[in-house]
Amino acid sequence: MVNQYEGHGRTQLTTEELNQVEALMKICQTHDKVTMKLNWSMLRERSGDVVNDFVYVDNGQIIGFLGLYSFGTVEIEVSGMVHPDYRRQGIFTKLLKMAMEESIKRKYSKVLLICPGNSESAKAFIGSTTGKYEFSEHYMERNSNDAGEVVVPSTVETSIRLARYPEDRDVLIQSNMEAFEMTHDDAAEYVDQCAKSKDDLTFIADLDGVPISKIGVMVRKDSIFIFGFGVSKSMRGQGHGRNILNQTIAYGQQQLGKPNAALEVAVTNSGALGLYESCGFVHMRSIDYYAICAVTSNGVK
Repeated sequence: MVNQYEGHGRTQLTTEELNQVEALMKICQTHDKVTMKLNWSMLRERSGDVVNDFVYVDNGQIIGFLGLYSFGTVEIEVSGMVHPDYRRQGIFTKLLKMAMEESIKRKYSKVLLICPGNSESAKAFIGSTTGKYEFSEHYMERNSNDAGEVVVPSTVETSIRLARYPEDRDVLIQSNMEAFEMTHDDAAEYVDQCAKSKDDLTFIADLDGVPISKIGVMVRKDSIFIFGFGVSKSMRGQGHGRNILNQTIAYGQQQLGKPNAALEVAVTNSGALGLYESCGFVHMRSIDYYAICAVTSNGVK
């Protein structure tokens, strides 16, 4: 019966379609008792140049959605859902096939399926694909009421400033290459992508006028989401990371009026996890990533 529904690729979603996707997400989250990761900042700011979103529609209503999110040239992330009333009809399988075809066309070698750690339906679907477990992240939050106000030392060696684009482009590229072992091309693409976002801010931390760190901030309704935080290897273990993180949280509270903060950290990154916990962040949930080789597989067994 799946043929009665229409599947489409989109270079940009309309405002109405975005509203439908958001409504669908809320239905699925309530039904499955999970929190989904749809990268809303990227979803709302599609360039319109390439197909990144796929929808299944029944009588004008979106009943299935899948989005592609690229952060480099090697791998691309996938997140999506199907309305509970329309499951077990092959809709998500068809959405994933369309996404895999687009990924192969764009020469990505790996597709990462994003799965809420407690989602039984998502893991059951992944079991029907060639997806292999890759890694997990902790989603952490810092509630100002629980963690207390940020106390920034009166004598702070490092100081953060808003990055200037394109003046600081090379500095940001080098920082991403060192902190995250990115290639130059991937680091450049990531920097340019962040610079285009209306919701993202990028800060550079200087020590005696020399850049030693960068940190990204996504502005949300009542919080900031911290991402892309890296400190130069030679500067690690000296307390600079804690100062930079505290200053960023304080900027969100004092300059942006956002009392709370959130971030994601790899489960295996014990050093970063300890830092975040010491600054008042608490683990809320886990996110699992499963990899499919895009070059040799369409993802479905």
